[in-house]
Amino acid sequence: MRLMPIRWNNRWFVTIKPLKVKQKNACHSLYRRKALNNKYFLMVLVYVIITLAACSSGDDGKSGGTSGGSGVVTTSDATPAAAEEQPTDTAAQPAVTTKVNAPTVPASVWLDAFSDFQCTSNWTNRDGALGLSAYSGNGECSAAFPGATGTYHVSLSIQTEYDGQSDYDLSIDGNVIASGSYPSASPLGCSCPHETWWKDCPDRDFDINAGTHVIRNGAIIKFRGSEDFPCGQDHGSYAKWHGIQFNPQ
Repeated sequence: MRLMPIRWNNRWFVTIKPLKVKQKNACHSLYRRKALNNKYFLMVLVYVIITLAACSSGDDGKSGGTSGGSGVVTTSDATPAAAEEQPTDTAAQPAVTTKVNAPTVPASVWLDAFSDFQCTSNWTNRDGALGLSAYSGNGECSAAFPGATGTYHVSLSIQTEYDGQSDYDLSIDGNVIASGSYPSASPLGCSCPHETWWKDCPDRDFDINAGTHVIRNGAIIKFRGSEDFPCGQDHGSYAKWHGIQFNPQ
């Protein structure tokens, strides 16, 4: 007998087919048939096992499809990082803060008395300028120079008064570049009627030439001023000022 694999309706079956025995040389033929039968049986058995294994992992005879989760995914242990590229979550990353470099080309710089300086607490707005509070003595203001390192001409913008000449000094990194007393706003001085000073001898803006100096970026600019009461303790001058101008040379 012979096992014969057949395929029907996309499935494999094994049938048994009887062998025709020839009468001539019966013994030899019988021995040969047994050997061949054993060989074919083993081949068919292996084939059937392989076929059944393939069919059991298939998709019920539907060709051209993919199995839903029946496959095996293999990864390489040698290069685990290359197995899957991780997406970059840009939203989770903190924003990068870029440091602004100091300017390299000297340019004109204006430092405003009200907004650019850190001052002692006894300064206030006096007639549109920054001035000392009455009877507070003296005070100072300082700021870091924001411009590029270079050579600058420096001008101190002040507001003079008729009833006093306040003392002042201006320094860069502790080196005094200008000092002295404010000029008077009016030749009348204390003779000016105090009740109408704003009309007869008003304050006047004045620029003090503080010279030309090499100033580095970040240098500490410091202004000091003091009160003056030459006309009596009821009114005087309060070291009023507006700011400092730096022009590159």
